[in-house]
Amino acid sequence: MQEKVDQITQWILSYLRGEITEADKQQLDNWIAEHPANQAVWEKIVNEKELHSDLVYLSNIDLESRWEKIIAQVTPVKKAKLISPKWFYLAAAIVVGIAFTVFYFYPFTPGNKPVDKKEIVSKDTLVTPGGDGAVLTLADGSSIILDSVKNGVVAQQGNGNVKVVKLANGQIRYEVVNATGEIEFNILSTRRHEKINIELPDGSLVWLNAASTLKYPTAFTGTERRVELSGEGYFEIKKDQSKPFFVTTSPAIGQPKAVIEVTGTHFNINAYSNEPSINATLLEGRVKVTSTTNPTNAKQLSPGQQAQIISPSSGSANITVVNNADTEQAIAWKNGNFNFDNTDFKVIMRQVERWYDVEVVYEGDIKPRTFNGGTSRSTSIESLLEMLEYMNVHFRREGRKIIVTP
Repeated sequence: MQEKVDQITQWILSYLRGEITEADKQQLDNWIAEHPANQAVWEKIVNEKELHSDLVYLSNIDLESRWEKIIAQVTPVKKAKLISPKWFYLAAAIVVGIAFTVFYFYPFTPGNKPVDKKEIVSKDTLVTPGGDGAVLTLADGSSIILDSVKNGVVAQQGNGNVKVVKLANGQIRYEVVNATGEIEFNILSTRRHEKINIELPDGSLVWLNAASTLKYPTAFTGTERRVELSGEGYFEIKKDQSKPFFVTTSPAIGQPKAVIEVTGTHFNINAYSNEPSINATLLEGRVKVTSTTNPTNAKQLSPGQQAQIISPSSGSANITVVNNADTEQAIAWKNGNFNFDNTDFKVIMRQVERWYDVEVVYEGDIKPRTFNGGTSRSTSIESLLEMLEYMNVHFRREGRKIIVTP
């Protein structure tokens, strides 16, 4: 796929410079005629107004790794008569942006038709990207809406030996001094449209994605450290060989549970109840993954591997280990990005639901499809849906409802 993008980009750049050979011009013409979507892209490239509108995409596409290569090839020459120097570099940049957008986000399948950008979404209701926020439920059952309180100490527990502090960067930190007595538990929950970063009592760091919950003790006083996760979390566990760290997932009733055992390591767990599998992806260190429905089927992971736990109809979960997993994709959300690597369309839309706090409804026959690409999670819902429409699906907005049609 990448080679095809590069080749078509070269043809287009040569055309814009007025240097294209007859053979390459024929190849370009063949590509344009090959599919209605290609024709639509070509019309955007040679239309100055369309070039203006597509600058929006460049703010969300990382072209840094490719820019020097392209810029070295687009020095204007005298016989470049097709566009003025003012538009030359802009067109070159847009060409690359369109190439990435169309070829990474658009599946070329029979029957696809170009999309009218004007049909995208209404703007009657403001829908914004998510941000920092969560609800902290204390051991006594009281709750604190963290994005509505000031920085500093937000709660004290355990006779004042445990302080919960909100830092200026939005992180929640537990400060423990001589914790004794009965173990108490707190629950940190992000709603849709929220994320949060917490430093646990042992110094371990956890990032929670939207619609996720982490249950943990206010102090790790025993011989092990245990927490419970639903949704998605990225963990950087502080090393302590004497106290192994366990994460138990808590998906929906009837789904398998997973137990991840570590000592000190970095990993991501995706355990949303509406996803087809629990995925544990290891970036650093070692972990052991076990299913509670089949504890004898434990898997040791090395960095770059992902364990996928799927519950078949028999009810006994299977663990599949994926080597050379896309770790960048697994933690893209934590780094503020969407990263789609052969990702199912409905999985993408579930991410959209959680991050933008919208409801997605499907009308008509939406055929299965997978996509590749990425953009910032700070992208507006309008820009994201407009980009996704290159996949030959249509969207319309009714308040906070997004309706998907063929």
